[in-house]
Amino acid sequence: MAKRIKITETQVKRLLGENRVDFVKTKFDVFTPDPKEKKPQKNVTYIKVNNNIIAKITTEENNKKKIQPSDFAFNAIVEADPTAKKLYVQWMCQMFVNMIKENHMDEAQRLIGEDLPRLSDFITLFEKNKNTAVFKASAANNPEIPNPPTDITKYKSVDQLGLAVEPFREQADLGGAPSQGGGMGKMMAVAMQYVKKNEMEIVYSGPEWIVMIPKTEDAAKLKVDDSLAYLSMHMKGITTWCTAWKNNCQYNSYVSNYNRPGKEKAALYMIFKKAVLNGLEKPVAGQDGNLAQWHLESKQFMDKDDKGISNIYKFLSRETGMLEYFGKELHRLAKLKGGTLKQNEYAKLMLALGHKPEKLLEVIDQSSTILDLQGLGVSIPKLPDISVLKNTEQIMVNGIGLVELPKSLGNLPNLTLLTAGKNDIREVPKELANCRNLQYINLKDNPITVFPAKELAPLDPSNGGELFRITMNTANLPKETLADIKKYLPTVQIQ
Repeated sequence: MAKRIKITETQVKRLLGENRVDFVKTKFDVFTPDPKEKKPQKNVTYIKVNNNIIAKITTEENNKKKIQPSDFAFNAIVEADPTAKKLYVQWMCQMFVNMIKENHMDEAQRLIGEDLPRLSDFITLFEKNKNTAVFKASAANNPEIPNPPTDITKYKSVDQLGLAVEPFREQADLGGAPSQGGGMGKMMAVAMQYVKKNEMEIVYSGPEWIVMIPKTEDAAKLKVDDSLAYLSMHMKGITTWCTAWKNNCQYNSYVSNYNRPGKEKAALYMIFKKAVLNGLEKPVAGQDGNLAQWHLESKQFMDKDDKGISNIYKFLSRETGMLEYFGKELHRLAKLKGGTLKQNEYAKLMLALGHKPEKLLEVIDQSSTILDLQGLGVSIPKLPDISVLKNTEQIMVNGIGLVELPKSLGNLPNLTLLTAGKNDIREVPKELANCRNLQYINLKDNPITVFPAKELAPLDPSNGGELFRITMNTANLPKETLADIKKYLPTVQIQ
């Protein structure tokens, strides 16, 4: 008689989990990158995170794209599934592939590079609470949560699942009433301990808000590690920032993988309403929330749920001193960076925080031959005196909200190109006549009513100038002006 072998419940779960993992691995055709491959084939694109290949996109003959997760990404997903039977691996893989398929590459990279620990926590809460009446009731009242809320395959993103389990993340006490030691709640007291140890720097403290820069991973978590429990901002339900995770904390990647000018170490700015750290207010997400984290170099300004806040100015301007602090800090970094505006992300942020355009002249490279103010995402109605930009040959200011052109343009002897279309300019300055090297002017889609053709006559090639074309709408110009253009700029093409 054959000897029976007893298999424990844990072993059965493990076997079922391994079988499911093998099935999913085959289903998604997980591949192992060839370390000897120096250059991918023309129809192949690799997606990477921190030099690790996470997916391969192959464009087939019918132009369909085949997406394969790498073993690196797949193993990370398997490890992130907190269930013994690995019930969520297939859903996570499908979500990852869909992100790439829909061309959301940043989301796919972030999922593998940062978000898996957060997702693992959400899955744990989902698995534990999905069949409870509280979960179903709270989900039913939120249109952003899929129906039925208990079907994991209906969830399209990490944030959507996080929204569903939100009521179960906020179960922890945030510090209660102010303690006796100076009226500080628990998290504020923890922050002050890190300040004393020189692991945290307070760079701004106002009536209601505080801005701190953590110098260590533990400080970024506001971690309390005692004999009873591990507490951190993440574990206490304050935030889901990847820099606050207990495991796989991403703090070092933000401060070590980015360079600042002058060999300065990158910084994380933790921005709190003091009432949150004092335990007097619950954390609130969104544009009008009461905490945020800002990493300038990766352009991430995140609320408590690790979602981007678009209007940084609105968030920071709730306390004048806080806005002024960041304005000075950006001005300092922008001046260190130098270069053109396109190269200087700090200068762009200066404008976003309400700095006047003339401040830009203090930080950009004044010897540059190009002044390009396009695509900055802010309106610039008036340009400052740009006389100091003597080497400028090209000015590109299309669609930035300009209402007038500065007279100081006439002080740029090397100017060859001026393109200022899609603005609200009504008058062309006569001082442009001094720009004898000017070859092309674009004023298309501007309501031009004043055009000093007689004064601009020196720009015409018949008078020794080099101007060959002006693109502009002439519908609003008086008949006399149109006649002057033909008379004084006879060889210039008007389009």
